[in-house]
Amino acid sequence: MWLGSWLRQALGANAAPIPASQREQAAARPPVKMALSISFSPCLEVAGTTTFAKEAVAALADRKGLKERGFYEGKAQLQREPDNAVDPQAVAVLVDGEKVGCLPSSATKSIGLPIGASEPVEYQLHVLRGQKLLAKAYVWLADSKPEWPYTEQSPPALTSRERIDSTHNRRSEMVQEALEGGGARAAQFKRGMVDGVHYLELVEPIKQLKRNGQLDEALVLCYKAILTMSV
Repeated sequence: MWLGSWLRQALGANAAPIPASQREQAAARPPVKMALSISFSPCLEVAGTTTFAKEAVAALADRKGLKERGFYEGKAQLQREPDNAVDPQAVAVLVDGEKVGCLPSSATKSIGLPIGASEPVEYQLHVLRGQKLLAKAYVWLADSKPEWPYTEQSPPALTSRERIDSTHNRRSEMVQEALEGGGARAAQFKRGMVDGVHYLELVEPIKQLKRNGQLDEALVLCYKAILTMSV
């Protein structure tokens, strides 16, 4: 939002009119856009999409015509919430004027956003609409073109199964990168291998066997992991 618009909003409709000479001086100056002061990644996950804001997120998905596995990108507004009972420094994320979440509390102190002002940002939403709404949303705080970690074709993990698979895949990728990188790090990872599999890659299979009640099989993998860690 332009600074002049924010001032008009802050002063209210009944504020005294600005003299013509001052208006001319202001018009001659280049427009000033409030900048967001951030010291972290410009891509932040929005908090509250499936808790306090789940009804608003579901309504947004309806308005945008999102299907069972839906994706939306558009504009959102950031706005301070000084009356927020949980966190007076909270920054709400608004889409179509409706609150669809908040910025994570770890970031709100670093956002240079005055009370009464709002700031446009890019917004991305991924939803899975089944018996209950599963959703993840992100905002891009920089002026540059968004570099989203996820796309419509490669969405974030939403279900429990997807999160488990995602965690396992990240561990496998880390092991593969370490082995391919060579040097001392590769040698360290090779010491943790058993039957061609690193012990970190056994974590999720062990958990899954336990969930399935296959305790004997889980115990065998645990022994293998212990043996590699003791080398």
